Amino acid sequence: MAVLEASMTSKARENMKKTPKNDNKQVKKVLVVAQELKLARVLAGNNKTARDRALKSLRKWFQNRATTIPFTENDFLRLWKGLFYSMWMSDKPLIQEECAENISKLLHALPLDTSLLFYKCGMTVLMNEWFGIDQLRLDKFLMFVRRLLRQALFVLKNENWKRDVIVKFTNCLSETILNTQLEKPLGLLMHFSEIYLEELAKVCEGELPPHLLTEFLSPFIKELASCQDSRIINHIRKHVFIYLIQQSDLGLEYREKYNAWRSLGFPGSIDAMEKVEVSEEESGGEDEEEREEGEERVYDPRAGKVDVSLSPLKFHPKAVSKALNECKFGKNTNLKSRKCLSELAEHFRKMASGVYPLGVKKLKLAKDDYDTNIRKAVNRLVKFENKIKGKKNKKRKNHQEKEIELRGGKKIKLEGGLEEKIREELANKVKKKRKLNDTTEVPPQKQKKNNTSEAPPQKLNKNEQRPWLEIESIFQRNSGTWLVTKTVQQEPQSKPDVEMKTAKENSVPKESSASITKSLQLLNPFANAAAKKVKINTKLNRSQDMQEHHAQILSSPGIPYDANKKPAKPLLKSNQIGSPVNPFYGFE
Repeated sequence: MAVLEASMTSKARENMKKTPKNDNKQVKKVLVVAQELKLARVLAGNNKTARDRALKSLRKWFQNRATTIPFTENDFLRLWKGLFYSMWMSDKPLIQEECAENISKLLHALPLDTSLLFYKCGMTVLMNEWFGIDQLRLDKFLMFVRRLLRQALFVLKNENWKRDVIVKFTNCLSETILNTQLEKPLGLLMHFSEIYLEELAKVCEGELPPHLLTEFLSPFIKELASCQDSRIINHIRKHVFIYLIQQSDLGLEYREKYNAWRSLGFPGSIDAMEKVEVSEEESGGEDEEEREEGEERVYDPRAGKVDVSLSPLKFHPKAVSKALNECKFGKNTNLKSRKCLSELAEHFRKMASGVYPLGVKKLKLAKDDYDTNIRKAVNRLVKFENKIKGKKNKKRKNHQEKEIELRGGKKIKLEGGLEEKIREELANKVKKKRKLNDTTEVPPQKQKKNNTSEAPPQKLNKNEQRPWLEIESIFQRNSGTWLVTKTVQQEPQSKPDVEMKTAKENSVPKESSASITKSLQLLNPFANAAAKKVKINTKLNRSQDMQEHHAQILSSPGIPYDANKKPAKPLLKSNQIGSPVNPFYGFE
């Protein structure tokens, strides 16, 4: 029993020793979370003095805690909630700038990896809360985003622009504001793309190595490759890549040439302009270094003629062009992004060869003897519109166009392949007419008279128009081009019109009158089936008497309407069981 009691006491002692360790860890976590919530509550309060004291104590708390307990992402998210509303509650421009500067400088109170995590959590909170910002508070939060980015770049500058540090920073951007898989606030993304290279130029002061700039551009290239919104594509293209081209040495040189060229009235070409060096005495300017001695560097333009000078960013155009081409054929790319990437890659490729890819080289100026005729001005305007639209909107010109003369002297142009199809259809139609005429029985006396009046058929070439077929009209439908033709017999020119009428009346039998009325047919050369026969009477195109119109309706095979005719089937169903409700009850 004594042994058992000793063993039990030893186990109990071991358990008593283990439990306080777990309890201490949990107690420490609870205390840390309580401190964070307390700080966040004070930072989001409406008392300005309490907010200022909390910011000062937060800086010291960061320095002490970073060495003992490492920060997590959830810790920073809780603190950033209070910092966001601390910026929300601050009023007046100078107080807002001071608050934004104090919050952004908290990045320097943390180690490198922790400060980048703090910046990442800040961008996450801004993205989540951006849609809740009203119009009156939007300007100060835009300024806050700029100050926060500036201090993050100063952290990179303090690390001497190491490549590993830059990659970590760009990864933070790719996971938050430039994440290709998240839906970002459009206004925040556009503002960030506008200020990115400006703040980088302010911080680096021309000391950034050229080969490292492609690392700063890599998240924007990925966003540009996978983006489907044309607004974001155009904004990033303009404020990141086109801005980078314009601030280069070639861009600044072109801007100077263009200003001088414009002051002279755009004579000739801009390439004829040459740069001439002027001494400082002639220009009357002061040395910038002497003027800036003893003055504090300003990063934001203010009233009172305070400007900000931006040093140009140096880069390798070939490296940027290569990075753009590598992302052009990715999995998530689309037609818009590929077109933009290929265009930008071509611009940087031209810059690598020493050619400025943007801008105007030559202008066409209006002359004094400019023609002011309205008709000529309209023709010039039409040509200019066709030139702007390009070749895609232009109709394809037919290489082989021939004319066919219709009855009445009107000419219509036809395609080369269409004319052969039309002539083949007409030839088949003439063969059918000849077979019908051969099968009809004609008396011998009338046949002799008929032979005297009719001219024998002549063999014509394909390019010649057949004299016994006339084309009434040509029109186009969705099924193809349709022709309206009419068969006409040749008549000798020596006999008068009266004799020709009597000869026709004697020569044509009664049975062939139906074939004459059906001589006008509608042919579709592109139809696979047989040609559709449509009766067309040209007498309807002119005025006629009522007797002729009545006779024409009676001669038609189908009467369109008859008032005395009853329908074969009723439109309404009859009731199965008769009832007085039926109005026709009792009459059935």
